[in-house]
Amino acid sequence: MRLKFTILLIVLNLALFGIIFIIEKRPETDLPGVGPVLPAGLVENADYLEIKVQDPNAHWILNKTREQWSITNPINWPANFFAVSRILNQLQFLEKESSFSVSEIDKAGRSLEDYGLVQPQAILTLGQGRNKSILRIGEPTGFGDRLYILSPDQNEVFVVTRELFESISVELADLRESKVFNIPLFEVKALRIVVSPGNTIVRIERNENQWNFLTPIQTKADAALVETAINRLTAIRATDFLSADLPGQGLDDASIAARVTIEGNNRRQTLLLGSDAPSDSGNLRKYAKISDNATVFTVPAEPFDNLLKAQETLREKKFVRFKATTLNEIEVAAGDRRVTLQKFETGGWQLPTKDLSGALQTWPAEPSLVNDLIVSLLELEAVSFPTNAPAEADLAQFGFTDPQRRITLRAALDHVLLLGDLDSTGDLIYAKMESEPFVYQVPVEILKHLQARALHFRSRVFHRQPKSAVIEAVTLSDLQSGENLFALDRQGYPGNDEVHPKDGELPGFLEALALLPENEREEAETLLRYSSQFKVKSYLRNEFSDKFNLGEKILPWKYLLKAKISLPGGTEDQLRTYNFYFTERLGGTTQIGGSPDYNIVFELNQELIDSLFTLAFRRETRGLEDVAPSLPETLPMEKPAAPDSDLPIESSVESDAEAGQ
Repeated sequence: MRLKFTILLIVLNLALFGIIFIIEKRPETDLPGVGPVLPAGLVENADYLEIKVQDPNAHWILNKTREQWSITNPINWPANFFAVSRILNQLQFLEKESSFSVSEIDKAGRSLEDYGLVQPQAILTLGQGRNKSILRIGEPTGFGDRLYILSPDQNEVFVVTRELFESISVELADLRESKVFNIPLFEVKALRIVVSPGNTIVRIERNENQWNFLTPIQTKADAALVETAINRLTAIRATDFLSADLPGQGLDDASIAARVTIEGNNRRQTLLLGSDAPSDSGNLRKYAKISDNATVFTVPAEPFDNLLKAQETLREKKFVRFKATTLNEIEVAAGDRRVTLQKFETGGWQLPTKDLSGALQTWPAEPSLVNDLIVSLLELEAVSFPTNAPAEADLAQFGFTDPQRRITLRAALDHVLLLGDLDSTGDLIYAKMESEPFVYQVPVEILKHLQARALHFRSRVFHRQPKSAVIEAVTLSDLQSGENLFALDRQGYPGNDEVHPKDGELPGFLEALALLPENEREEAETLLRYSSQFKVKSYLRNEFSDKFNLGEKILPWKYLLKAKISLPGGTEDQLRTYNFYFTERLGGTTQIGGSPDYNIVFELNQELIDSLFTLAFRRETRGLEDVAPSLPETLPMEKPAAPDSDLPIESSVESDAEAGQ
């Protein structure tokens, strides 16, 4: 008996545990009155959504094609992804908090009208293919933030959260997609614009990071401008959806102003642009429609201004294309005159030229001027594009048969830039690359970097002594009176680059400098520096003479700076004297100098002008009035102008040696 009783207890315990396990594991949806409103999978696979509220004008129908939801009533337009997602999320996770059957309502002597379900606030229809599920949304409950809805089979009334009604109570403007284009910039492969009248076709395609015109010309586009234009296109928002009147809105085939197409990955969108539309805001708007959509709307006109002239506004304006690092020679020619710049293997530049006897010589080039020349060419931008296919007559009219400048850039591949005549305003000059047909207009200021004079590019330091050289003495004298205005002797001076006291000692020039008045000490140091390294503002002539010819006036040399320099070499030092001649001061910033040792005439730097003035008149109370006229700095503004008219001083005399350069 005990064994049978024990077995019975075990069986009863197992049965009890089984019942408890089943109850614990049973899903909540099996509990009466609660659980999801819609069956699983219906929302995820839905391709039809209809929302109808009591307002007769609020009736929206949406259909899903592939992965895109679109509004099909009252307009045909893409739906706003976020607005639709909010509604679908509410439906997918919509839970009934309690429920009761329609039969129970009838037994209680009530009807669906008492719950607002005969004339519901809203009717929401969700469909998949031909299968439709309809939810009727009734009145709020008397407690909490809840409302009644009628089940799709109309057999039950559910109590659900009010958030469902709020999600479907949207304005059409919030439900529709506001953007006209939905292809993002990173996906865009091409931009095509067809402009009427004439049906001019402009096509721009992306090749990696570069955009290129394929029609109506084949050339580079400005990548930044193209991407900015596409960004502005993709940001355009449609407003004022209207009834279609295609002829009146300029959207019939005969009246369309432009067709703008964005091409992406296996998809494209084309916007048709019509006539101007009235606007209360004062901002110009245009009628528009998508090519495969009958819906008419308006868009702002401003983003299309540049697109309608895309072959100019989106074109790459920098057209002199070369790599500065590969350059080995630059030649600037103006008629029969030319200057050549050659690059050293170490990176510097030199100027091969000829002296008065015709012998070949080389000058170091001024690095800053060569760099300015290269940068000015790399940064040269077209202001306009007069023609892309010039005839021979056009080339002659623009001045390319006898160009003002011919610039040859020699590298792995040669590039030749031609500069022709000025336009009627004198502010622009015609330009073209010899290997391309396109004609450009560029600012005339480019000419100041393209002088066909070797002196223009010559290093501004023409007198440079080695560090081992020692200045023995400097003397500044007045050539007309014969008076010595200033003099310093070395007297044991250890080097010409030490002009300030060191460790409390004043040897050589330091002692002499210390004895000078404070306002003259700095000026004397300037003379010492120039005696070992003479830097000029610009060069005027490659020929020294005993007077300076200013054209209408011949100026004698007024001052002489003598620098005695000891150059170590061999068994004993070599002593050399260098002479630098100066005219009187011609203005506040102008004074001319010359060197017979280097056979050159030049314009002085401002610091030397000021130093000479102070030292020459240090014991005089009289001042120097700037009564002389400012020296002209002109550019060649017309074809007959002399190629070297950029000189700061005009002269009727030009040396044969300089003319050959």
